[in-house]
Amino acid sequence: LTNVRSQSKAREEEQNAFAQECIQLAALATSVLLVITGSLWVLDGQLTTGGLAACSILSGRAVAPLSALVGVRIKLNSIHSANQAIEKLSDLSIAESSDFEQSEVHLSGFDTLEIKQATIERYGELAHADITLNKGELVLLESEDRHTNSHLLSSITGVDDLKAGECFINGVEVTIESVTRVAAYCGVKGQLVSGTILDNLCGFDPERTQSASDYAKRLGLTKAITRLPDGLETQIGHTSASLLSMGNVKMLTIATQLASDKPIIMLERPDASLDLDALGNLAKVLEEEVSAGRTILMVSYHSKLRELANRIITVKSRARTVESESNQEAVV
Repeated sequence: LTNVRSQSKAREEEQNAFAQECIQLAALATSVLLVITGSLWVLDGQLTTGGLAACSILSGRAVAPLSALVGVRIKLNSIHSANQAIEKLSDLSIAESSDFEQSEVHLSGFDTLEIKQATIERYGELAHADITLNKGELVLLESEDRHTNSHLLSSITGVDDLKAGECFINGVEVTIESVTRVAAYCGVKGQLVSGTILDNLCGFDPERTQSASDYAKRLGLTKAITRLPDGLETQIGHTSASLLSMGNVKMLTIATQLASDKPIIMLERPDASLDLDALGNLAKVLEEEVSAGRTILMVSYHSKLRELANRIITVKSRARTVESESNQEAVV
């Protein structure tokens, strides 16, 4: 949905730019045509130089109605693009509510998540893994090829496409989309949206304000936030200056996901952009979360986080297996 919205916005901007260029060309063509015609009339004695000057001034006003019409067209493009995005969100909400009605019983008390033969395609090769997550454990996701595990992690959460896989929550088969209702995902790069620091921290949900503030404090963000001009009420996205470091943005994103009521947290390289102090705070919080019964699926190459893992799941390349089998058959 985000990609579709971005493409629609790009097409809208392209159309707006084309319309503005047309206005400028029309104004220029009108002025040139009027000057050439008026000059010929002046030479022929049918028009005075004063009349030509007046016509040149009025030529700009002749294009004004066209400019107004194009301006209306540009606004209509923006409205149409926004309506399309709203319709897609409405369709998505209806589909999710229908799916939630079928799986509501199974999400109330999470015990296990199992995805059999979770398969992704990366650069023409298929990779798969059997994912089993139990309550109160930290599982490390590894792969033979670098970044394949990150791709699988984002595919499970719906950010990328999962080619195949059977999903079970508490032993009951559900759609892969149901995973997003029990799992919160944090990518390798932290991102904030337009709003205040507090809005981003609590996910625009006032009921999560206290929980999000507690996680921010435990992750060591209090000092960085108090240094901001308006503290938690500091606006994001309204200035070109970077108010927070990449590490602080990453920790804010992690705190937001931890403050959600979802029993599973999926973290892609949470150690990226963090200094040693922040890494220590994160490791301590993750350990406390697992002890409290939360499940964490993580991709990380840092030893301090890897030593927290209860077990490791390895993503295997299916294409290499098929290739080796064909080579053995050729030898026989």
